[in-house]
Amino acid sequence: MSIRSSLGVAGLWLAVAGCQPAAPGVYRAEAADATYRFESDGRAYVSVLGTTVVATYTADAERVIVSGPQGTTVLTRKGDLLLGPTGMVLRRVDDAD
Repeated sequence: MSIRSSLGVAGLWLAVAGCQPAAPGVYRAEAADATYRFESDGRAYVSVLGTTVVATYTADAERVIVSGPQGTTVLTRKGDLLLGPTGMVLRRVDDAD
């Protein structure tokens, strides 16, 4: 395989990988009493003040976009944090918490 072909395959792989949902995990914003649970199938369970709704999400290296019955929320990745609108900070927590 030539270098050009190898680079093309690598680029295609990165493009496909970038469209996949982020690794599953739980993020919590204590100040807002909110929890976001991201599943590997692209579903998200968003709990705010004791009420949970099912949403879908897509993710790339910089953002997680959550779409549900109440609309769409764009979260920005910063390490193990997701930064949301109005200063909301979601911190990744252990699934067992």
